[in-house]
Amino acid sequence: MHYLHHWFTGSLHSLNEACKDMFNSWRYGL
Repeated sequence: MHYLHHWFTGSLHSLNEACKDMFNSWRYGL
């Protein structure tokens, strides 16, 4: 359970980072 929670938090964090990268490249691309 703890391992699953750690994995979920990690993937959520990396997903958030990917979204920020995508938003930054989209914003600077305009």
